[in-house]
Amino acid sequence: MIQFTLPRPQKAVWIVFLMLIALITIGVIRVNSFNNPPVHPESSRVLVIANRNSPVSLRVAQYYMQRRGIPTTNFLTLELFDSSQQPVFESIEYPIYQKQVERPLREFLNRRHLSDQIRYVVLTKGVPLRVKNVPPIHL
Repeated sequence: MIQFTLPRPQKAVWIVFLMLIALITIGVIRVNSFNNPPVHPESSRVLVIANRNSPVSLRVAQYYMQRRGIPTTNFLTLELFDSSQQPVFESIEYPIYQKQVERPLREFLNRRHLSDQIRYVVLTKGVPLRVKNVPPIHL
C-alpha cells in the first residue's frame, strides 16, 4: 500500500482548493436551475394575465412565467387601472369588467385556439380582484 503524506501547509491548501471547487460546483448548479426551471406538464394549461399599465404587474408575470415554465403564448396583457398603486381599483364594476376583461380574454382564447386548453388563470398584482354589482343569474 502506497501512502502519500503532504506537509501540513500543503495539505491545508489542498483542502481549501477542494472546498472552493465544491462551492463553485454548487453555485453553478443553483444558477443553472434558476435559469432553466423544470417545465411542469400542466404549464401549457395556465394563462397569465397582467395589467399593461402596471410595471409591477408585468414584472411579476414575467418572473412567474419564467419560474413555472409557462409558454409566452399563454400571456395576456389588459389595459386596466393599476390596482397595485391604488387599492380602490382592486374592484371593478361589472360593465367595465365585461368590456376590459371578459371580452378581450374571450377574443384572446379564441384567436389563439386556447379555449379548450386553458384550465388555470393567474391574475398578477395590478389586475382587479373583484367584480362589483354583478347581476343575479336566474336558472
